[in-house]
Amino acid sequence: MAAPMKSMWDRTTELWTNGSLVGKIGAVFTSAASVHGGQETTAVSMMFPMFHHSMILIGVPYSVEELTESGSPYGASTQFCKEYDKERYLEMLLDAAEAVLSVFGFSRSLFGFDKKSKHWWDELYQQRERDIESAKIEL
Repeated sequence: MAAPMKSMWDRTTELWTNGSLVGKIGAVFTSAASVHGGQETTAVSMMFPMFHHSMILIGVPYSVEELTESGSPYGASTQFCKEYDKERYLEMLLDAAEAVLSVFGFSRSLFGFDKKSKHWWDELYQQRERDIESAKIEL
């Protein structure tokens, strides 16, 4: 797993001792620059801290069509390199993530987007950036 994520999990000792994450849902998503870029190893390594917190982990079911082109049952993943269509693979990744999260009622329609909306994640990202910027101003 990436160092910043490892650092984040290393700071969850209080959550662990209080049992704050016991029974909470966890899932992992990843990407790499090549087909054999370590997506499955990365996904599994991100699960270990969740197991330590006694979280309930869910993966991507094989019924998700996008799993046949990218990803694994461990979690949605994709490859970003020049011979791949970045938008297509990002959309596949998000489709797989949505399939996992739909078990809990997540849907693109919650954010006002339908399946045909290709850039719904851009608007969510931009809103997140605005929220971060406004939080900085308030400090």
